[in-house]
Amino acid sequence: MKKWLEKIKAQAEQAMAAESVDVAHSRFNDEFSRRVDWSPLKPGGSNFGTHYLVAPESGGRTLIFKATKGGMAFGLLFLIIGVAMVGFVAWQIVTGQGFELFWLGLFIGLPFTVAGFFLVRWLTKPRVFDLVNRDYYVGFKKPGRQQQDNLTDLNRVKALQLITERVKSKNNRYNSYELNLILDDGSRVAVIDHGNYGQMLLDAEQLAQALHVPLWDNT
Repeated sequence: MKKWLEKIKAQAEQAMAAESVDVAHSRFNDEFSRRVDWSPLKPGGSNFGTHYLVAPESGGRTLIFKATKGGMAFGLLFLIIGVAMVGFVAWQIVTGQGFELFWLGLFIGLPFTVAGFFLVRWLTKPRVFDLVNRDYYVGFKKPGRQQQDNLTDLNRVKALQLITERVKSKNNRYNSYELNLILDDGSRVAVIDHGNYGQMLLDAEQLAQALHVPLWDNT
């Protein structure tokens, strides 16, 4: 109960901080920036780099955000610990040496396994910018005609938005940086969110240049 209340308190503090974001609109030289929400689109985020921008051998026709080695190691660590614990408990039960360990596997091993699986799945999904067909999507395969809601028309991108979020946890506070696409109606599309500012800024500048749109950096 105490941990749950602390989590609610931290989320409330982050929401209050988001409402009081100070934006230097004059730097962007575009009144449209005032129509855009500058609070975090995806609250939370890691304190290390999880993704980086690469240009596969496509003649510059595609840009992709892929998982960093550090990000993958973090996700795999969760998965390996969970699987190892579940496997150990299952072996102990099968051999009749420790049925009392069942609850250990259920309440610790299984959550680690599930969390690790979804974390690795999230990390490995590429964020793809198809510069020929002018589409952005997340996944290994481009969405079909019946999944148009999962496609973002890059011709509608007005600017890139780079913002800072102060993330607070029980024992730690750190900055996480969020990169979003700003569309022509003022709505936003999340791209990536992590704690390596140097890598984030480098990738954001490269992406803005490729899309021929300004980068609105409010970090």
